[in-house]
Amino acid sequence: MQTTARTGWGAPANRLVTQGALERAGAIIVDWWEGAFLSNGADAHRRFFLEAAQTLPLLIETPGPADILDAMKVHRIRLAKDQGLRAWEPARAARPLAPRV
Repeated sequence: MQTTARTGWGAPANRLVTQGALERAGAIIVDWWEGAFLSNGADAHRRFFLEAAQTLPLLIETPGPADILDAMKVHRIRLAKDQGLRAWEPARAARPLAPRV
């Protein structure tokens, strides 16, 4: 998931973002979700959580954005172990991407 204009550039396809980078980007990711999905009406809100529930290991029945982020972290660990993907530490970017509306 790309959170800044430069984060995804130069990232090899066979690598996985580090846990630290995901944690540092957590607030930016949640803010982006808020602007792109969660505050864009009931349909977008419902679809966001439905798609998250279908693709991530959610531990609670009614998750919030922080729970989705935690599930992403668990999924990242699982991918690293199961597929042996090498870690990728993105360069720190100066400006976050604005949500696409």
